[in-house]
Amino acid sequence: MFATAPRTANIIVADIGGTWIKFRAVVAGALLDDETIHPSSSIRTGDPAERLAILVRDFAKRCAIDDYVLVATIPGFIDHDFDRILHTPNIPELHDCLLASELKTRLGKPVLLERDAILALLGEAEAGVAKGEDFVLGIFFGTGIGAAFLVDGRPFRGSGWALEIGHLPCGEPGQILEDFASGRALSELAEQFNTRIESVFSVAPELPGLRQTLDTFISRQAKAISAAITFFGPRMVVLGGGVLNIEGFPRAQLLAEVSARLSPKPLVNPTICWSTLGWRSAAYGAARIVAEHLPEKSYASKT
Repeated sequence: MFATAPRTANIIVADIGGTWIKFRAVVAGALLDDETIHPSSSIRTGDPAERLAILVRDFAKRCAIDDYVLVATIPGFIDHDFDRILHTPNIPELHDCLLASELKTRLGKPVLLERDAILALLGEAEAGVAKGEDFVLGIFFGTGIGAAFLVDGRPFRGSGWALEIGHLPCGEPGQILEDFASGRALSELAEQFNTRIESVFSVAPELPGLRQTLDTFISRQAKAISAAITFFGPRMVVLGGGVLNIEGFPRAQLLAEVSARLSPKPLVNPTICWSTLGWRSAAYGAARIVAEHLPEKSYASKT
């Protein structure tokens, strides 16, 4: 049972990433087993809001849900109105789209948007490894790189674009961290060495050039993590995302490099954990923001 969601709330979660769009449903406080995955290219042609609305309708029909709240994650920047998409580098078709309004009009349902990293970390705080923690930093290495920071369970947003760590300057002018330490960068490395991204770490010991290149890749991830720890002083750090779950990913190497780069040592040495919920964290995070933004509403299924 989702502790913070209204017991009668039905929620459809559209976890929009740079590579995949993943759908999951919460019905009357319970996470359904059904899930649907589509490539993000599904919304890269024509009207992306209409394409997404079609996918939502299809998923709702499959799950036999009539009334629901749609919660969609955004892999990029959302304006202060939580409606206009300002910048999504891995899905440029969403740029300047009033996505919440467009989806609400097409679906006739309440729609909430949230940054993907915030929703993932809220989920870990709701039901995962960060449950009960007060100062939690989350960094997620997927197609892009996202981060979030919770203070007493609430997201720190700064003036609007806080913790867009993937956009930290890195390398030459105009280059950012995502160009060197994200899933997109890893995919380019795999192609360069004529291997699949799913096996890039497993085959690295046999290819000295690839191993050295991956050492640099890990080093850049460690720099980002240690810098964020120094900036925010968390009590816990949650690391997640698809890149860190690839078979053979050198987690021990990453942690050792992070520790070596923390100088001076933090006043409170944070516990560094791996996310435990995977992409289900978006569903648990969605339940929390529905409870906060629509606490008096009931969206019980009419089935």
